[in-house]
Parts: sequence; structure tokens; C-alpha cells
Amino acid sequence: MTEILNMEETFDKIVVSITESLSGLTLSRVESVSASLLRMCRIIIHTRGQFEACMVCEAEPSLLQYIITQMHGGSPPDPEEAVLYMNEYMNIVCGRAVSAVNNATGNSSRLSVPVFYAQEEEFPGTDKKEQEEELCYQSAKGSMRFKVSYTLH
Repeated sequence: MTEILNMEETFDKIVVSITESLSGLTLSRVESVSASLLRMCRIIIHTRGQFEACMVCEAEPSLLQYIITQMHGGSPPDPEEAVLYMNEYMNIVCGRAVSAVNNATGNSSRLSVPVFYAQEEEFPGTDKKEQEEELCYQSAKGSMRFKVSYTLH
């Protein structure tokens, strides 16, 4: 039997708790983030299966740098490793969210490999699905927007 799952609430709790767990940083939910999104880095990941989704994390470089520095034990990782840490952050957040969906539906969905886009890189956009959630956050280290476009089969 499928449980009713509030996607916005589920993703919100996961983004906030994982970020705090990995970095000690508190994210505060806000209605929107400023036009500074043009300066943001993006990480995108897809799912396939019962929960078909395109998830994008857009964050100011200062916020991502802080999170990955904390994940790396308090010192900044080498530039070559930094992208790996950013992708791993996205993988952990989205993996937890997909697990919640899988548990609620009793079905299985799988994650793709995350892809990082630096500020100067052209971003291909997202796949449109039946439903969308947009969660915006502010922290002492910068702002973040997390978008989930999904279809639950």
C-alpha cells in the first residue's frame, strides 16, 4: 500500500538535515532567493523508475565551498576534488530523498551520476515533469535553491 508523501516537506527536511549534518550549517527556508542566482553553481541529478525526476541544486559558490570544506574535515579540498565533493553532497541529499519515495511507494527508483556546472558554464536546463517543487534557503554562507521536477508513476 502506498503511503501519502508530501514531496515538498520531505525534500525540505532532507535538504536541511543533511546540510546541517555534513557542515554544521543551518539553512533557513525563504520564499525566494535574489537575482544573484546568475552567479550560482548548479548540480543536476536525474532519477529513473517509479519516481522519475530531475533535481537541481543551485547555490552560491561561497555556500558550496563552505559545505565541501566541512565535508573534507575543515580544510578546503584540492580543486580537482572539490567537484567530487559537491557532487557527493547532491548524491547524499537526493539519495536520501529517493529512499524516502521508494519506502513510501514500495517501488524502486535509481539515481544518475550528478553533474556539476560552474558559474561560467552553460546550464542545459531541466526536464519538465508533471509536478514541481522549489525550495529556497538562506544561510550565513549564502543562498541555495533546490528544484525538483518529477512524475510519480
